[in-house]
Amino acid sequence: MRHVPLLPTVLPTLLLSVPRHAPVSLVAEPPMRTPIPVDPYRPPESQFWEQPSDFSLPEELLGPWEVQCTLSGFGAMWVEFAEDGECKCASRVGKGRLWSATPMPGNSWRVRFVLLDKLSRPLRWEGTVQPDDVRGTVVSGNVRGPPKLGATQAEMMHGVVVGEFSGYKLQ
Repeated sequence: MRHVPLLPTVLPTLLLSVPRHAPVSLVAEPPMRTPIPVDPYRPPESQFWEQPSDFSLPEELLGPWEVQCTLSGFGAMWVEFAEDGECKCASRVGKGRLWSATPMPGNSWRVRFVLLDKLSRPLRWEGTVQPDDVRGTVVSGNVRGPPKLGATQAEMMHGVVVGEFSGYKLQ
């Protein structure tokens, strides 16, 4: 039996397997903090809510409304228009902000109101109010919300349609 010296074959492995520690710096550096970015795709409420110059708060639209919405999490809810231009809504969906109306031909109105969802994102509801033989006064229209990333400038200013709604004024 031939004897092979063990040291020349194992020595490189032993040298490489010895743990080596990186140099440690004892100088404290301030932690790196990244600033929280402002979301450029979420328009401020002031941009998202622009009152038309010829708006009014008609007395026949004041009071509570029953509304059905296709937007997830909203469903059947109520909205109430106050005479000071503020609106309220069911607390399970968010908070009401402002409302206004502009007259349209044919005894109808174009109503606009802004609600903030549970995450305080503004949702603008725009619809047409008309008289109805069965329900009295009805409303139907679109819900606009903040656009997603990569939106055009027009989408950022006016929002994108995120749902539809319809409803009627409670007597």
